[in-house]
Amino acid sequence: MDSFVKTRDDEHWDGKLDPKQIQYHLTQFNNPYRSTLKLFEFIERKIKNPSEFLVLDVACGSGANIYNLQKRWHNTVIGIDINPKLIELGQNRVEDAQNIFLFHLDFFDMHKLLDFESVKN
Repeated sequence: MDSFVKTRDDEHWDGKLDPKQIQYHLTQFNNPYRSTLKLFEFIERKIKNPSEFLVLDVACGSGANIYNLQKRWHNTVIGIDINPKLIELGQNRVEDAQNIFLFHLDFFDMHKLLDFESVKN
């Protein structure tokens, strides 16, 4: 069972990962789920040129979805997640990729992205 810690009077997962969870997240980098691919197809039908957009993925996990999105459209993508272990896992996986930024941020701290240049560094 997942463990939780209290922050800001809300409950959040404490970031611990077991080997099965790690494998679940890593698998998606090379083999995106069918639902992820269907979402990309939907976006392509609705948006004329998706590569022109900056993408923000809230609760991105390890960032596999935005990694695959960036490979497809070459846009700048930002992922945030409250789980520092997932962000670390993703950062290790995408460290050589360009224009992919993963941050350990709480949803309530998204305002920090308004100054994106300072968050990147």
